[in-house]
Amino acid sequence: MTFRFPAGFSYLSFRGTDSTIVGWKEDFNMAFRCPVPAQESAARYVDEAADAIDGPLLCGGHSKGGNLAVYGAAMCSDVARERIERVYSHDGPGFVEEFLNGNAFADLCGRIDKTLPRSSIFGMMFETQEDYAIVESTEFSLLQHNPFSWVVDGRDFVYCERLSAGARYVDGSIREMLLAVSPSERERFVDALFSVFEATGAERFADIAGNLRESLPVMLQAAQGFDEDTRRFVSQTIVAILKCALLPKRPQIDMPAAGKSLAEQLEAWQSELLR
Repeated sequence: MTFRFPAGFSYLSFRGTDSTIVGWKEDFNMAFRCPVPAQESAARYVDEAADAIDGPLLCGGHSKGGNLAVYGAAMCSDVARERIERVYSHDGPGFVEEFLNGNAFADLCGRIDKTLPRSSIFGMMFETQEDYAIVESTEFSLLQHNPFSWVVDGRDFVYCERLSAGARYVDGSIREMLLAVSPSERERFVDALFSVFEATGAERFADIAGNLRESLPVMLQAAQGFDEDTRRFVSQTIVAILKCALLPKRPQIDMPAAGKSLAEQLEAWQSELLR
C-alpha cells in the first residue's frame, strides 16, 4: 500500500507476518531462500509505484514487511532506487549472504533505518550487515515483536543501548547452527522444526510455551524420527526460544508433574531427544 503525503513524498508500506506459527515459518524461510516470491513482488511494486507517482519515495514495513521493503528498494530499477530516500525495517529478518554482498544492497544500505525491540528474535534472524537501533518496549520477551508495544517519546522512539541477554542467546544459537550448513540443509532443518511445532496443534508459539506439560512430550515424539543433526538443531532452537520467552520472567517456575524447574525440565527434554 502507498501513502501519499501533502509534503510531496510517498511511503510504500509492506505487510509483514502475524504472530502465528505459520507466520514464524515465513520469516525462517528467508534463511535459505532469496528471493522468495514475496520479495520479487516487492521489487515489482516499487517499480510500479515509482512509475505511477512523482516525488521522493520512502519504503518500510514491520517483520517480514521490513525485509520486503529492503529487498524491494534494493532490487527495483536504478531509476526508482535513486528516488528512494529512506527504507525502514521494523524488526524485519535479515538476508542470505549472497544478497548482502551484492551491488544493489551496497548502494542502498546507507539509507536503511532498522529498529529492533530489546528482546528481538525476528529482527536478529540472519542479521549480519544492517545497522540497527534498539527501542524500549512495554511488553516482555517474544511479545515485544508487536510494534504497538514500542515506547514513543514525542515523535521518536525511546532507545536503549543493547539487546537483552535472551535475544543475544537465541540469535547466537540459531545463527551458529544455520550458517554452518548449506541452504538445502537449512531448508530441511527449518521444515523439521516447524513440523514439531505443528504437531502440538498450537496456532501460536505462546500456546506451546503456556502449556509445556503437554507440549514437550508431543514435540519429543514428533522429532524422534529425525537424524541426529536435525534433532540437535530442533532441540537447541526450541530450548533457546523457550528460555528467552520464560526463564527471565519466571526463573523458578515448576513443572507440575515433574517437580523440576523449567530450566531442568528443558535440559531433560533436550537430553532425551538427543539420545
